[in-house]
Amino acid sequence: MHCSKKTMAYLAVGIVAVAAAAYALFPGMRETVLGTTPLLLVLVCPLSMIFMMKTISGHNHAKEADPPHRDVNPARQIGSK
Repeated sequence: MHCSKKTMAYLAVGIVAVAAAAYALFPGMRETVLGTTPLLLVLVCPLSMIFMMKTISGHNHAKEADPPHRDVNPARQIGSK
């Protein structure tokens, strides 16, 4: 498996946006934001794989939750004429 470049780009832009907002909103945490942002950007590919796997498993659970479709035709029921 490989990381989708589109997903990695969206995730990187999201990380930068959240980091910029945190930098602006929390002046006491600026050193922490500046220290963790490069680490998160290095982890973009593994993080995008995790998000991709979560979305794929979410779609599978939704399909399993639906009951199987039954073709119920009253004319074919036993005992009806």
